[in-house]
Amino acid sequence: MTQGNVDSSTQGASPLEALRRFREEDQQNRQHSSTSVEPSVERPRTMADQVVDGQIRHSPIDSQVRNLQEISSEVEDKIGDQEVAINSQNGDDKILRFLGNIQKTLFLFTLTIIPTFILPIPWGWSEYSKGIFLVLITILLVTLEVMKMFLSGRFAVMKGFLDIAVLTIFGSYLLSTLFSKDLGSSMYGYDMRLGTGFVAITAMIAFFFVGRSIVRNRSDFFTILLISNIGITLSAFFSTLSFLGVNLFGFIGSMDDLFVPGFPLVAAAVIGLVLWGSGVLISMIEIMNTGERSSSLSILSFILALVDLLAIILFSLGQGVSVLILLAVVLGLMIFLLFTNRKLFTGSQVTLITLIVAFFIVGVVVTQIPSVNEKLVESTDAISQVALPSQITWQIVTNTLSENIGIGLMGFGVDTFSIYYNIYKPAAIGNVDLTNTNFTFGNSEILTLMGNRGVLGALLWLAVGVLIIYQIFNDHTKKGRTDSNRITLLSFDFVLLFLFISSFLVYFGFMLYFLLFMLLSFRVIVGSVLEPRDAETFVMQLDLLVEKVGQNKSNLIPKGLAFITALIGVFLLNLNFNSLRANLYALKAEDRIIEVQQDILEADGDRQVDEPSNYTIDQRETALTEIIDLYAQATNLQPDNSQFHRRRSLILLDYMNLLVEKANTISTEYVKENGEGSDPQESEDFQQVQAQLTQVIEIAVEETRQATELGPLLFSNWDARGYLYSQLVNLNLTSYVASGIAATDRAVRLNPTNYLSYFRAAQLYVAGEQLEEAGATVSRALQINPNHIPSLLLATELSIAGEDFDTAKALLERGLQILEAVEATDSEVYTLMEDRLAQVEQAIENGGVLQGELDPDQLPNENDDPLQGEEVNQEELPDEPVDTGLEGDQNTEENPDTGDVLIEEQP
Repeated sequence: MTQGNVDSSTQGASPLEALRRFREEDQQNRQHSSTSVEPSVERPRTMADQVVDGQIRHSPIDSQVRNLQEISSEVEDKIGDQEVAINSQNGDDKILRFLGNIQKTLFLFTLTIIPTFILPIPWGWSEYSKGIFLVLITILLVTLEVMKMFLSGRFAVMKGFLDIAVLTIFGSYLLSTLFSKDLGSSMYGYDMRLGTGFVAITAMIAFFFVGRSIVRNRSDFFTILLISNIGITLSAFFSTLSFLGVNLFGFIGSMDDLFVPGFPLVAAAVIGLVLWGSGVLISMIEIMNTGERSSSLSILSFILALVDLLAIILFSLGQGVSVLILLAVVLGLMIFLLFTNRKLFTGSQVTLITLIVAFFIVGVVVTQIPSVNEKLVESTDAISQVALPSQITWQIVTNTLSENIGIGLMGFGVDTFSIYYNIYKPAAIGNVDLTNTNFTFGNSEILTLMGNRGVLGALLWLAVGVLIIYQIFNDHTKKGRTDSNRITLLSFDFVLLFLFISSFLVYFGFMLYFLLFMLLSFRVIVGSVLEPRDAETFVMQLDLLVEKVGQNKSNLIPKGLAFITALIGVFLLNLNFNSLRANLYALKAEDRIIEVQQDILEADGDRQVDEPSNYTIDQRETALTEIIDLYAQATNLQPDNSQFHRRRSLILLDYMNLLVEKANTISTEYVKENGEGSDPQESEDFQQVQAQLTQVIEIAVEETRQATELGPLLFSNWDARGYLYSQLVNLNLTSYVASGIAATDRAVRLNPTNYLSYFRAAQLYVAGEQLEEAGATVSRALQINPNHIPSLLLATELSIAGEDFDTAKALLERGLQILEAVEATDSEVYTLMEDRLAQVEQAIENGGVLQGELDPDQLPNENDDPLQGEEVNQEELPDEPVDTGLEGDQNTEENPDTGDVLIEEQP
C-alpha cells in the first residue's frame, strides 16, 4: 500500500471544481472497467444543474441577496445529490452511506448531550463524565471514518485558516505532555479525571475534524449549529433547576446525596456564564440567518437565548461581573452589525435580537440591586463557589516556573496545577485555612496554562488570539463578498473573540475547550459553505485502493483493512468501557457508603455517647466487605487508577479498625467465660479474626504502595499512605514506624503547609523514640496552625518529657483558650487539658516533680480535633503562638522531582 498523498489538483480548489474533476476521473475509470453500470434516467435540467456544470457563470439576480442565497442552497443540494449519484456507482455505496449515517447521528447526538451529561461521581461528576463520553464517541467516529477511507480509497475534509489555531493549541499540549513532570496526570487528567488532559483534548480535536465530513451545504451547517445550541441551552435549563433547589439525582435513591443543588452542570458557575453567553450569541446568529420562511426557527432560537440569559442572570449573583461586562460588549458589537446593515434583515429578526439584548440588560441591572440580590440568594439554593485570588494564583505559577528553565519554558505539565498548588500554596488566606483545599485550576485559564504549559504555552495561546483577530480583519476587509455573508462570518468571529478573551477571566475546563474547538471548526465550515470559491479541501488518496485504468479493482484489500480497523476500534472501545465500568463500580461503592452512614444515623439517632451503637458489628462488617469488593472490581478493571487504590486502602483501614474492635469483644467474652488469666489466643474465633486482620493489613499496605507508584507526585496518595502507617503504629505495629516516617516526609515535601502531615510524622517519631525529631516536627505543625489541639497536646507531652514545665503550661493554657473560643468546654479534650494543667502547675510548685502521667491512649488523634469545621475567634486567642522550644535542625529538599524525603533523620 502506497503512502497517502495530498491531491495537489484539488488543493485550494473550490468544491465545485473538485467535484467536477472527481466525476471526470470516475467516468474515465468506468469506461475501462469490466463492471457495467446502468445508465441513469435523465430528468429536466434546473438552474442548479447549469451552475454546477459551469454553464452559468454569472446570474442576473446576483444583486438580490435573498434570491442568491436560495440558488446557492439549491446548488449545494445539487452537489450533494451528485456526490450520492457518483457514490451509487460504487459497489460499496450502501456501506459508505450506512457508515456516514451512523457518524451523523452520533455527531449530532453528542453535540446535544455533552453539555448536560454528568454522572454522580464525587471526584469527577462533570469533567470525567463528559470526558469519557466524548472519548468513546470519538473512537467510534474515527473508526468509522478510517473504514470509509479504506473502502472509498480517499479521505477529504474541509480546511481553513483557523485550523492553524487548532494545530497551535494541539502542539502546545503535545510539548507540555512530553516534558511533563507527571505523565499520568498530563495524559489522563489529574487523578484520572480526563478533564483537560491530553487524551481528552485530542478526542475533542478529532471529533470536530471528523464531524466536518457530514456537512454538505448551508442547510446542514445551520442545522448542526442549532442542535449544538440546544445542547448548550439544556445545560442552562438543568442548571437553573439546580439553582432553584431541584436535586437532579433525586430520582436515583440514595445517590441524591452525591449532587448538591445549587451547582451548575459544568465545573464552575463562571464557566457556565461563558458557555451560556456563547449560546446567546449563537442564537443571535441563527436568527440573523433565518428569513420569513423560517419564522419558527427564529422563535426557537429566541427561546433558547432567553433560557441561556435566565441562567446567566441567576448564576451571576455575586460573581462573574467581568464576564457580564465582556458579554455586554460583544452583544453591542452584534447590535452594531445588525443596525448598520438594517436593510438585510426583516422586522421580526431585528425585533427578536433587540428583545434579547433588552432582556439581558434589564435582568442584570435588576439583579444587581442589593435588596433584590439578597432576596434571590436567600430564597434559592445559590452557592458561591470559592476561587483562588489572582494574586495567589500568580504567586503559585511564578514560583513553579522559576523552579528551573525546563519548567519555565514547557511548564510543569498538562493538568498538573493541583500538584504545584500543593507545593507552593500559602498556609492560609486571611482567616481561611488552605490546609485541606485542593484546587485543580487557577482563577483564569491564562495563568493556569502558564503554569501547566510554561511560557511557551502562554505565547502560543496569545498567538491563537492573534489569529482570531486577523480573521476578523480579513472578514471585514475582503472584497467580492456579499454583506449577508460578511455579517455571518464576523458574527462567528465575535463569538470566538468573546471566548478567547474569557480565558483571561475564568478557567476553561473541559466544557469551554470543547466549545472552543467546536467554534473553530464551525468557523471553517461556515466559511466553506458560504464562500464556495474560497473553500479549501484536504484530500488524501490511497493509490493502491483506487481503481486503475484498464484494471479491475480488488475489494479484498480495502475490506480487509476496514475489518482490521474495526477490530482496533473495538479494542480501544473496550479499554475505555473498562474505565467507565470501573468508575461505575466506584460510584456504587460511594453510594453504599452513604447508605451505611444514613443507616447508622437512623439507628443511633438517640444514642448517648457512652452507649453502644445500635448498628451492630456484623452489619458494619457486611457493608464494609461489600464496599471493599466493589473497589476491588474497580481496581481490576482499571489497575492504573491510583485514586481507586487509595480509596480502597482507606476503606480497608476502617475494616481493620472493625476487626480490632471485634477481636477485643471476643477477648472480653472469652475471659468472662473462662475466668481471669485465660488466654484469648486459644480461642478459634480470636485466631480467625487475627489471621483476617493480618491479611487486611497486608492488602491495605499494598494498595497504598500501588497508589504512590502510579501517582508519585500526588500528595493525596502519600497522605493516605502516611495516615495508614500512623494508624498501624497506633495498633502497636511498630515495624511500620520507618515506612510511616518516609511516607509522611514525602507527603510533607509535596505539601509543605499541611500541618496534619507534620503531626503524623511527630507521632511516628515518638513511637520510634526519636523525641528530638518529634519535637522539631510538631513545632513546625504549630507554626503553620497554632490552633491545632492535637499538636498542642503532643508538644505539651514532649515539653514535660524534657522537664520544660513552663512551656507545657503555656501550651495547655493556649489550648484551653482555643476550646473556650469555640465553646467546646464540655468536650473530653477540655477536661483532659484542665487536669493536665493542674498537674503541670503542681509540678512547678513542687520544684519539677510531676504527679501522675497522662495515658498516651487518651491523647486525641487528628480526627478528634474539636476545632474541625469550627471558626475560631482570633481576637480571643493569644496574639503570638507559644514558642515550644522544641525546634531542631532540619534538612529540607525543595526539588519536587526527587524521591528524597523532606525531613531527613538526624544521626
